Amino acid sequence: MFGYRGASLLFPFFMYPKKIPLFLTLHSQDLPRRGGRLWRPLQVLPYDGLIFYSKQFHDRIFRWFPRRAERFLVQGFPSNILRPNDPSNQAPLAKIRTGFTHAQFLMTYFGHISAGRGIEDLLDVMKTFKVQYPGLHLILMSQFKPEEDDYQRKLLEWIRLNGMEKKISFTGRLSNEEVSRFLLASDICVLPFPDGASFKNGSLSAAIEHSLPVLTTVSPLTEPQLLASGALLTYDPAQKSQLSPLLAHLIDQPQSLAQLKIKAAAFRDELSWNKYIENRIHFYNRISLKRVGRTQVPSHVANPK
Repeated sequence: MFGYRGASLLFPFFMYPKKIPLFLTLHSQDLPRRGGRLWRPLQVLPYDGLIFYSKQFHDRIFRWFPRRAERFLVQGFPSNILRPNDPSNQAPLAKIRTGFTHAQFLMTYFGHISAGRGIEDLLDVMKTFKVQYPGLHLILMSQFKPEEDDYQRKLLEWIRLNGMEKKISFTGRLSNEEVSRFLLASDICVLPFPDGASFKNGSLSAAIEHSLPVLTTVSPLTEPQLLASGALLTYDPAQKSQLSPLLAHLIDQPQSLAQLKIKAAAFRDELSWNKYIENRIHFYNRISLKRVGRTQVPSHVANPK
């Protein structure tokens, strides 16, 4: 929202008379601080089409503007971390390259390392399983600067006091290629989102892009399509005690983990850039042709080069 000021919402009015359709992709729910939701009509009505990153956000705007339902599209974010074109035999090789061949079961958290993200839940699980699963290793994959961040310093202190130095690793900031390598090396990605998983979570998209089983949280924000995919094993973020038995089940039952991996691989295409672009082109064409009153799609539009 550019400093939470309303100036950006005036952009469409500089384009009148409007000769081309205008579309707005809402990557955020932010509005100017002064006036709040009173700005929403100015954000919605000047555009021919709106694209939302989450179903929950879409539904809230739909209640305000039900007559514009056909002008709305829900489109989650694809992953910016792409897996190799040929992932065969990549997992064993990735373990060698990341130096984690000693880990019998590699669990990865990918996201910001800060308070309020469920990281403490992962540490508690690691402490609980220290003896039961000696081959379990947790990787926290993100920028890590404990010399500058008090919360991260406290994490290191907790790890030291509980003797977990050989069980938990921090990668620090990585290139996209290195992130991909760690995801390929991992057995599972655990994402304890306090608000529940949804299409807006880039780390979730990255895990699915790499056909990596995901253990995460579910809430009213979680899209039905995500749950229907079967690619996620979920629990209620308010029931943190569920995390340990679910993880233990996946460690003890490799076939359950394998099924999650198969479902994640199948769902990968739904979150791919190809699908993302295809859906957008179809939406642009439909709204644009409707605006000019045409019913037939020209061949060069129906089959863009």
